[in-house]
Amino acid sequence: MNQAKTMFVVMFASLLVFAHSSAQAQAKFMSKANGAWESASTWTMLAGSDSDGIPDANDTVLVTGGFTVSLSGTSDACALLTIDAGSTVALTGSGNLTVNANPGTATINGTLILSGSGTLRKSGTGTRTLVVGSAGKVTISGSAPTPVFDVYSLSPTSTFEYTASANQTVQSGIVFGNLTLGGSGTKQVAPIPTDTTFRSEGTLTVATGVTFDVSTDILYIFFDGNVVIYGTLDASVGITVVVVNGAQWLNYGTYLSSVTPGFGHEPTTTFNGTVVGGSPQSQFFYDLVVNGSMTALSNFTIQRNVTISAGSTFNGGSGLTHSVGGSWTNNGTFNYGTSTILFNGTSNQNIGASTFGSVVMNDSAGFRLTGDVAIASGSTLTLSAGNIATGAFALRINSTDPGALVLGSNSITGTVTRAIAPAGTGTYNFFNANAFVIPGGTGNPSAITATVYPGINPPNLPSPTDTAISAKRYYAISAAGIGTGFLYTMRLPYAQSEVRGDESHYTMWKNDGSGWFNVLLSGPPDTVNNFVQQSGLTGFSNWMIAQDNGALPIQLASFSCTLDPGENGVLLSWVTVSEIRNYGFFVQRSATPTDGFVDLPESFKPGNGTTVNRNVYSWSDKNVPTGVYYYRLRQIDLDGAVHLTEAKEVNVAATTGVGDDKTPVAFALHQNYPNPFNPSTRIMFSVEDARYTTLKVYNVSGQEVASLFSGVAQPGTQYTVIFDGSNKPSGAYFCRLTNGDKTSLKRMILVK
Repeated sequence: MNQAKTMFVVMFASLLVFAHSSAQAQAKFMSKANGAWESASTWTMLAGSDSDGIPDANDTVLVTGGFTVSLSGTSDACALLTIDAGSTVALTGSGNLTVNANPGTATINGTLILSGSGTLRKSGTGTRTLVVGSAGKVTISGSAPTPVFDVYSLSPTSTFEYTASANQTVQSGIVFGNLTLGGSGTKQVAPIPTDTTFRSEGTLTVATGVTFDVSTDILYIFFDGNVVIYGTLDASVGITVVVVNGAQWLNYGTYLSSVTPGFGHEPTTTFNGTVVGGSPQSQFFYDLVVNGSMTALSNFTIQRNVTISAGSTFNGGSGLTHSVGGSWTNNGTFNYGTSTILFNGTSNQNIGASTFGSVVMNDSAGFRLTGDVAIASGSTLTLSAGNIATGAFALRINSTDPGALVLGSNSITGTVTRAIAPAGTGTYNFFNANAFVIPGGTGNPSAITATVYPGINPPNLPSPTDTAISAKRYYAISAAGIGTGFLYTMRLPYAQSEVRGDESHYTMWKNDGSGWFNVLLSGPPDTVNNFVQQSGLTGFSNWMIAQDNGALPIQLASFSCTLDPGENGVLLSWVTVSEIRNYGFFVQRSATPTDGFVDLPESFKPGNGTTVNRNVYSWSDKNVPTGVYYYRLRQIDLDGAVHLTEAKEVNVAATTGVGDDKTPVAFALHQNYPNPFNPSTRIMFSVEDARYTTLKVYNVSGQEVASLFSGVAQPGTQYTVIFDGSNKPSGAYFCRLTNGDKTSLKRMILVK
């Protein structure tokens, strides 16, 4: 189709619309040349009659044919106006053009230029509509206001340009397509009385030297298309919520976000599937919310909080540093790339579950984990200021480089896991500069997990009085993948406020499930810097710090109380794996768990003095009446010092057998034996009621690894089961007995 024929078809289509929409107009005019609106030579009359050949208030006007019609210094009117594609109406000077029909429409498929003080507007009462088509453009380069109509229907690909070298007002209540702000000065959004929203669906461009003020009395700003900023986008006044739905946010100038929460609103900037880039120093946000997949191409400074929504992804970018002054909440995915996160707030910062690349923490108020946090392999966590509390969660350093955790004078409280180099012999810090493990380089574990419990008494002490000579803290340390020949050095710190007893005699004590055992020191404790250190260690366990003289006179491997049908009583059994100046034991019984204990007649069992050999003791409390009782051991040193074990509960019930059989019943889960074990261990239990019973084994993560018994257990029967750990890794396991609403838990240690 040739150009002339194409022009004819376009004009014919426009005339059809023109004729249909002009039924009430007096005359129908169409442009035939470039010229002034007030000149008859500009127009041709298609229908009706007119005395001067110039459109007036009752006439329908079509500007077409690629012509430009100008109106300058006067006010003119028409009933309906259509500017065809490629054609232009230019209002210069103080020229105003009004649309009078009711309903009336101004349709811009070409270009409307407002270069003076006049504008295109409605006239009279009723509804008038401004329609800007897909290729339509409105350019306001003078002091004219935005065209004034009742209804605005703008194509997302239409264009509004505010390009005056002066301040201009951009009206809210209009859903703009492309919006270009040029010239100079401030372009300020002026809300209509009931409107609190501004929206553009195309590309927003803010030119150099221009400030676009969107925050005066405006609450929600929606940019559904791309945003390109060379000047300033100012959303700082009031409570301004900015939502970006476009594919790109490119800021080469300045973005001023609101920092004023209130009235149930947070001044957030939300990106929905947006690539964010531009000049690094200009990417400032107050609260940042990520929806969909957001990609950073430049550095971010987030004054307060970062929130990654569920199902969303924050791509951190390459070689970038993002500064966060508040909390980090990750309900989706953080792809760190090679970015660094700098936490540098001024109040305590919460950090949610994430895997980060390198992280720098610089907040003297400290940090709190609200989920498990990992530092990726090859990355570093630097704690420049402030302390970290992991709470119920864990901090994992996945790099095998000993220098991947830089603590300085700061500390971590809670749980830390460190990946260990296969042949590494460096210093792997955990909680502070005086809490570390130095592996021997042979048979190294793949990872070591350590938890510190500051200000808490070590558990399972042989006697409550042992708290007088032990520091008020303990550690739980385990490892994964220990190989043959593994030896290590460990240093454990304590706080001066936790010191009890004679600090100069402090040493390490370990408990791998068989009781507390003094491992001795390779040197004296450091009472100035508050730590103890030991070399040549081979296994991990619970650890505490206590005196090496007089403390914990026995290493108690087990203490159990079971019903003894033959004697119609209770059989007490206990095993020690070491004793220090042990004179012997008395068995005590009471009807309450805390007081009323008395030595039972003929219950004394002589001890073995000082020994590192395993010793087995037992004694039977015969003919015990029906009831609930509590048993404990009273251990006596050679110097007369007394230590008490924790009390064990036994329910001696009425006989349940038939005939002459009299079988006491009790709910009891006994400590496994041997413990530690390799590869199998024996577990004994009994129940009080004939109810559904389970005996299951769990790892330290709470995952079930074995079911040893499942069914109805009978009272009066002593059950024995074997747990085989041949195909299980070394470490701590928990055996749980459940009988109806009763449960009991024992800790077991598998060492290979």
